[in-house]
Amino acid sequence: ALLMDFLLGIVERRMTKRSAEAQKVNHRIAAAVLVLCLAGAGVGMFRTRTGDTVHIATKPMTEQYVLGEMLELLIEQDTDLNVELTQGVGGGTSNIQLWIHGDQTDAELVIGENGEYNVSWQEEDGSTQTMGGGGIAIEPDGTERPLTEEEILEELYMPEVEYKDDGTVWVYYYDQEIEITDLFENGICRVKLVNGEETLYMTVEYDNGYSVSPDKYPDPDSFN
Repeated sequence: ALLMDFLLGIVERRMTKRSAEAQKVNHRIAAAVLVLCLAGAGVGMFRTRTGDTVHIATKPMTEQYVLGEMLELLIEQDTDLNVELTQGVGGGTSNIQLWIHGDQTDAELVIGENGEYNVSWQEEDGSTQTMGGGGIAIEPDGTERPLTEEEILEELYMPEVEYKDDGTVWVYYYDQEIEITDLFENGICRVKLVNGEETLYMTVEYDNGYSVSPDKYPDPDSFN
């Protein structure tokens, strides 16, 4: 990911140069960088026998979506070829950890070609449990695409609230286990959640739901 960011940064800085000669150099650099990126990112590209259309396929990851779109733009801008871009092909399997019954539990995430996913894990009694979800995202221009792995993980890692039998209340968020039992005032608790550069503001109404926002603490009336 760091290498991808570095290479894409080169392209971005070069694209600020607008002279005719600079634009020619920009296209060569962009093509070279994209070839390197595609080699490492698993973006597939092949040309039909008619020679009129190039097919590009990407896996369901944000970086590959960006690379696919960059390559489509570069080919259509500098050649007479048409591009058929297929996003989110192939899916994949990842090992993750989720909060299950108050414990971080190893789980397997399987992502399908259309953005749907299934998560499976083993219970203490040896039985296997599964859950699923996912689907499509709608871009600002109205086009649909499968959810990326990053978007699915963001959904799975959303904070959860658990009320334990001993009367304590806990919030689970990524690898964090936060007790909020004594933070309630008039049945309302507000807690700030931080994970790296990401910050969420969470409002919990005791035994009556909760909501999160990246901007401010949600009003309890907004989710009840």
